[in-house]
Amino acid sequence: MSEEEELFTITTKHLNSGMRGIPVGTCQTSYVDPLEGVHYVGYPVGDLANMEEEDVIFLLLHKHLPSPEESITFRKELAHRAEEMPTGALRVLESLTPGSGHPMDWLSIGIMALGAAETTGDVRIDSMNLIARMPELMARIFLLRGG
Repeated sequence: MSEEEELFTITTKHLNSGMRGIPVGTCQTSYVDPLEGVHYVGYPVGDLANMEEEDVIFLLLHKHLPSPEESITFRKELAHRAEEMPTGALRVLESLTPGSGHPMDWLSIGIMALGAAETTGDVRIDSMNLIARMPELMARIFLLRGG
């Protein structure tokens, strides 16, 4: 899609109806069908719900479901990236008062701390690092919030 491509036309009728029926954004990996619901890369969410999480992440990143070999390789890559959690990001979480704030606030702080501690500038690499480190980040937050 080019930046100049016309996607739809807004008329006065749309303005008088609160913009009903006018999309507010586009997404290349998902869409919502009024009858069939949410789809990721063409697959209904219900079909993906019973799949391994890593295979769904692979689908979102590569636009196709992984072969068994691709799935194994992808899992190994995530496991390798997860081994290298920046200690600076963990220290930020450890400095927070146990039990304070909402868990989502802690998660937001943790994600920002990871980005501040280690950013390559490559969106794909940084995304893979974050995806790989989320389980440990969530576990640390759970433990630290419990005091």
